[in-house]
Amino acid sequence: MPRDVVLPTPEPFSGDLNKSKGFLLQCSLVFGRSPQSFPDDANKISYVIGLLRDKALRRHPDLFQRFGGTQDPRQTGWTGEDGSSQDQGSVGLANP
Repeated sequence: MPRDVVLPTPEPFSGDLNKSKGFLLQCSLVFGRSPQSFPDDANKISYVIGLLRDKALRRHPDLFQRFGGTQDPRQTGWTGEDGSSQDQGSVGLANP
């Protein structure tokens, strides 16, 4: 890929299984195109978490903390639809 080509930011992922492979492929392309911006897994994970929306994000309010983040996601509004804290068990990103 020529150096002057800028890859677009992947569309946010809301948990639709039919779109998960495309989302992950787009993220991989961004990581490969800009390795200096993503020198380690923590940076890649933070980037992906920033693109999660709706049920993909609500299912995993503790993701950032689980992967070495210093901020408690519960303080950023990552709660359930009814305002309650979400279960912090381990389930897949695309699970309903």
